[in-house]
Amino acid sequence: MIFWQLLPRLQDPGYWVPYVVLMGILLLALARNVFEARFFEFLRMAFSDKYIKVYRDPSYLLTSYSIFLFIVQLCSFSMLIMLLLDHLGITERTNLRYFIRVFVMLFSGILIKFLLDRILGVIFKFEEMIDQFNLNKLTYRSYVGMLLFPLVCALFFVDHVNNTLLYSLIIVILSINLITYLLSLRNYQNAVFGKFLYFILYLCLVEFSPYLLIYFLILKNPF
Repeated sequence: MIFWQLLPRLQDPGYWVPYVVLMGILLLALARNVFEARFFEFLRMAFSDKYIKVYRDPSYLLTSYSIFLFIVQLCSFSMLIMLLLDHLGITERTNLRYFIRVFVMLFSGILIKFLLDRILGVIFKFEEMIDQFNLNKLTYRSYVGMLLFPLVCALFFVDHVNNTLLYSLIIVILSINLITYLLSLRNYQNAVFGKFLYFILYLCLVEFSPYLLIYFLILKNPF
């Protein structure tokens, strides 16, 4: 009589990473093929402001194209945060549970910001300006996320990420985000200075507090 012994299946803890990479590639391919003209203008955004001028209407904020690139952006920044957490010894980069937590926290923080933006825009009567401001920020950050995506995907498959490279990458991304934020502000400087006190309130409640919440939820309350 032959007895079969059932052995537990050993699964690579990073089995999910190729699926995330594939999803990002498919979303970029969809954006490129379904919105071809818009996508090529988007690629040239580092050298021309035509895209910002053409696609400045707030109605573009919730289109399929924006959603595709927004998901790629979330994947890019979530993977970068996972690399940083792995480097700091908080968790392994291949920890799927933690990746989902980071992804959800980023999405929730951005969603909370968006809802607070709309509420404050209605209260202080600058709803249209807030919508255009959000569209500009989403566009710039999606562009950074798209450029970042292949790099973080490659770093995910490297056994040891150089400290200088990782921190330099984070500093560059933070700097680019700050610059693009200031560029977005410049377009609405007259409206901002006309309601300066409201704008300070907006910065404290909407721009900074969600990121502080994400920081404490991810770093201060690990699994």
